[in-house]
Amino acid sequence: REQLSNILKVISVTINSITYCQGMNYLCALFLSLIKDEEQAFFFYYSFLESTLYTSLFMNDFSLLKKYYYIFNRLLAIFVPEITMHFKTNNINSTYYISSWFITLFTNTYQNIENHDKPLILLRILHNFIIHGWVSIVKTGICLLKHFENIILTLSSEELLYFLLNDIINMDFFQNVNVTQYDFLEEHFTIEDALIENIENEYYIQQRNINNNK
Repeated sequence: REQLSNILKVISVTINSITYCQGMNYLCALFLSLIKDEEQAFFFYYSFLESTLYTSLFMNDFSLLKKYYYIFNRLLAIFVPEITMHFKTNNINSTYYISSWFITLFTNTYQNIENHDKPLILLRILHNFIIHGWVSIVKTGICLLKHFENIILTLSSEELLYFLLNDIINMDFFQNVNVTQYDFLEEHFTIEDALIENIENEYYIQQRNINNNK
């Protein structure tokens, strides 16, 4: 805990563009646990933050996070429409549960993974994020909901909230034994760049109309 605190404190004063946000500790703790050296873990974490789009999530009043909320909801409606309808019926808003997935890049599941020295699915998620950015995290979130679709469709409003905030990150999805199934789900959702671009344009038009009305 002391080493984790040291790294986060130095990061907060080294990268002036961001301050510490709740959830960043999970990502840092994963690196520290795998690297097992405080100084090397710091430089790895620092390089990760500087070379990816991760820190952009916390800038400009979380404007990027809001955009990806919209993209997530649109893609969920396209690929898993039954869950979208079930959420609407039970008044479940995506902002209730996916912010923790985005901010931690799903590393909040690490403590429940049996193979702590080599969490294969988490490493795949981080690799995809480095290569493809936030769209890969959106895609993983959709895969996660698709994996538990049969359970989700049976839950009431109160049960849904508890499941999405607690149970879903404690279940078996991120265990190494499910790597093949994870890869299959990832391949199943082929998201074309043109689709993402169209959804982004929808979002910008919507925001412009909101601002004009104000």
